[in-house]
Amino acid sequence: MMPQKSGMPGSRRISNAWAFSLISLVISLALGSAIAVRNPAYLESTMMNLNPDAKDYGILASNILNKGCFSRTDDCSPDPLRTPGYPLLIVAFLGVQYPVILYLAQAIMFSSVVWLVVRTSEDYCGSRGAFFTGLILVLDASWYALSFSALSEISSVFFSTLGLLMLGWPRINLLTLDQGRRPYLGAFLIGVATIIRPTYILYSAALLPLGIIGGQISRHASLTIRWLTIFCVSLVLPCLWVARNASVFGITKLSTVGTHNMIYFVGAGPYQLAEGVDRYEAQARISKEFDIPTYTNLQNPYSFDKSKSVKELETQAEGKVYSVLGKYPKYLIPSSLIGIVKGLTAHSVGELAHMISARWKPPGIREIGSLSLRGFQSLMENDKVMIFAFVMHLVWMTTFLVLLIAYLCRVASERTFKDLSIWIVFAVGIFSVALFGIDAVVRSRVTVMVPAAMMCGLGGQFAIDVLRQVMDKRKRKPIT
Repeated sequence: MMPQKSGMPGSRRISNAWAFSLISLVISLALGSAIAVRNPAYLESTMMNLNPDAKDYGILASNILNKGCFSRTDDCSPDPLRTPGYPLLIVAFLGVQYPVILYLAQAIMFSSVVWLVVRTSEDYCGSRGAFFTGLILVLDASWYALSFSALSEISSVFFSTLGLLMLGWPRINLLTLDQGRRPYLGAFLIGVATIIRPTYILYSAALLPLGIIGGQISRHASLTIRWLTIFCVSLVLPCLWVARNASVFGITKLSTVGTHNMIYFVGAGPYQLAEGVDRYEAQARISKEFDIPTYTNLQNPYSFDKSKSVKELETQAEGKVYSVLGKYPKYLIPSSLIGIVKGLTAHSVGELAHMISARWKPPGIREIGSLSLRGFQSLMENDKVMIFAFVMHLVWMTTFLVLLIAYLCRVASERTFKDLSIWIVFAVGIFSVALFGIDAVVRSRVTVMVPAAMMCGLGGQFAIDVLRQVMDKRKRKPIT
């Protein structure tokens, strides 16, 4: 069943994109207003953020602005963990002095992502598909919680999505490329996204085989050169930061966070399943058994052992990655799959409650799902706004899963894999969720939500087409 096209560009397509974009902006402004009324102190400093990573970014931005150094410490010790993209954005949007400006800028970025993705979905799968794509994006409360947090997810999704679209996604053709500077600008924006969040280096990695395969199929050396040039452009900014880390620390890495996650998140998952402990106990056992600095100490190398250099600490940890992952190999995939499911379905109600200073005591998805009276009583004890946010999350999660299943049915019925570029971006997002192991959280899923929303759009259109076919058959059925 082929997706229906929207036809000539007109008001209908524009209204789809603009409607959902404006809805997302209105919801963001409503959240901002609620914060201003109920918890105005939250808008005065990034240190009011609930997430410790947000506080780190705020300290980095403050030190860049006030001391001219990239550091999370008062003495300006250079930082090997974070990349500079997001702290520089905080400075650029005056987030150190006026966090509210930063948050409004991020709300506009998300609104722009909605406009870009819904319009692209309109072109790719028709107006009905675009409707479901927009619905999945605007109903997910995690976007709004992240818009009002000093965290890098919204900006990295904005730059990576814009970059992918400039490269021709989702209709990337290996045998042709848009002429002019557009693909190069798209590649550079992917580099910007990478310097904000290192996971996006995987997009650059995908460009290299695309260029080689495209050149081999077309037998045009010029096309291969053009693809490889685009690949190199996407790596300009990341390579500059790798050069900085090599010069300052002697490590040729974009960030040390990958090693830490592999040990203490991906590696901790199998421990949790095999030994029946929580993440913190699993991390403590890994540190003791493999003689690795604790997760907190690796994240803050200057706070516990000044006798060892960052390179020595990183080398010590890196040498134990495969040993940790190989401790309980049969639990490695199950723990990652559990984490992916948790990350894709987790809610942001706790973060939203912190922002507006509202009462929230999690009732437990398991108790709610089992229709436990105690679970409902616990839920109803919360702030009414939080109850509404939680119920809306359940609505979003159900809609998301139903539409995603409908898309998989579409793929199975057509027996084709024509949405390959969407699947590639989806796979990158799933991999980024898996990097948090069994304890993936809500913020880890936003990388996957752009391609997932496209899939849901196609799934929704497929479901409507099937429903119409069934209704048409019933109408044509002779009365006996």
